[in-house]
Amino acid sequence: MLKRGQVTIFVILGLVIIIIIAIAIFGRNLLVKEDKGDEGNIEKVLQVQMSEIEKRINKCVDEKVGEKINILGEQGGYFDPVDYLYYYGDKITFLCKKIDPDENCVNSLLIKEDLSLRLEQTLGDSISRCLDFTDLMNNDDFTFYFGDMLVSTRINYDNILVTVDYPISLTQKNVKVEKNLFVKEVKVPLGDMINVANDILSSEAVAGDFETLGYTLLHSSRYNIEKRNPYPDRVYIIRVLNNPYIFQFAIQGGSNG
Repeated sequence: MLKRGQVTIFVILGLVIIIIIAIAIFGRNLLVKEDKGDEGNIEKVLQVQMSEIEKRINKCVDEKVGEKINILGEQGGYFDPVDYLYYYGDKITFLCKKIDPDENCVNSLLIKEDLSLRLEQTLGDSISRCLDFTDLMNNDDFTFYFGDMLVSTRINYDNILVTVDYPISLTQKNVKVEKNLFVKEVKVPLGDMINVANDILSSEAVAGDFETLGYTLLHSSRYNIEKRNPYPDRVYIIRVLNNPYIFQFAIQGGSNG
């Protein structure tokens, strides 16, 4: 039979063990909470960094789309024209060609999907060269990864929607932030100018001419359409109100002299 002193010692030992276990559990929970809090802070930092990456991509998209649209607009919808009029330093595509000298020209109407494809084929490489991620790759705080880039475009009435499929991830400790799609709307009325160009081409093919003043008045002076006649051909230059871009194309044998 245990004496009273022995019982007291066992009770004290039991209490000590319970206290030690309680402290261990409390400490473990505290560490877990600290880890979770630390992970939350890391994720916020990585999210901010990802936002900066998105800004870089959007800036390059704006810049490169603007450059490509300038070329497309100056050359009648083509980057490498085959049949063109060399006029004031520009290779302006013939979008209506004279097949029979006694008949009106035969037009080649512009198709938005075709121009989108031409844009896509050149934008990916241009945007990739524009981006500089050297600082991110040399950052010791996190691991930076990026995959292959695929660019798709959709030409709308008053803008071009550019989707950049570009897998990017930032990893620090056990925290990973990633994004694959970056979408940017570029304010260029290319779709609008294509519609106007097709109206002109249809009139040239049917009537052999196009009335610029009447068309402008009909559309509340939204468009400034300039018609030039570098004999024996004709050039149309389309501008949309409050927009710096132009779209020009040539009519073969369309000049009135």
